[in-house]
Amino acid sequence: MLLGKICSRVETIDVIYTISFLDLFAVGLTFPLFATFLRDLGSSHSTIGLLSATYSGIQVLSGPLIGSWSDIRDRKTVLKTTLLICAFCYGLLGATNSVVCIFFLRIVLGIVKHTQAICKAMITDLIPRKKQSETFGKSASLASLGFIIGPFVGGNLSELKHGFTYVSILTAGIFSINYVIEITPNKVKVRSIRNIVFPYIAFLISSKPKKELLAYCQRPPEEKKLKIFPS
Repeated sequence: MLLGKICSRVETIDVIYTISFLDLFAVGLTFPLFATFLRDLGSSHSTIGLLSATYSGIQVLSGPLIGSWSDIRDRKTVLKTTLLICAFCYGLLGATNSVVCIFFLRIVLGIVKHTQAICKAMITDLIPRKKQSETFGKSASLASLGFIIGPFVGGNLSELKHGFTYVSILTAGIFSINYVIEITPNKVKVRSIRNIVFPYIAFLISSKPKKELLAYCQRPPEEKKLKIFPS
């Protein structure tokens, strides 16, 4: 029984790492393009600054509310709900040319976009206090990696015609993937994460040749025991 609980805890932490990475990767896709997109719609610098300040201010105000909600309800339910709303809002963000509509969507995103905070709360619930700092560090490292890669990918996509629309759709898709990861049965999603997501992240970190990554992905599942971080 105790061993089963420990294994389940480790599997859940792997899922949290993946969600943290994908979350800031998705945010990083649109973050450097947002001001340029608004300028193309005719917005002034003051309007862009107001939108950014409003989003940040709402984040500060809504953080304690989302945290309290996750305490009363449960972390997973709140995480699934906020991920689904984020996916919907980012999808609409690329489909509208109305600054008023964009302003409203940013307000909604400011209220619900607290994925990193919820993941940290889940780590606090699952991990003993002595090991929390290490787990927080690993989660933050993967999230930062996502935020490094995101702007590069988003910048390249934005070069296409209607590039911001494509970037927004991709961002919505990544939030949807996080939602699917969260609703998928634990054993299935952990197996997928360890066989697909972790090898790719490890490849980005270690900069190994593509042939090595391809060879790794072609191995039988029982041979795929890759660790992103040493024990």
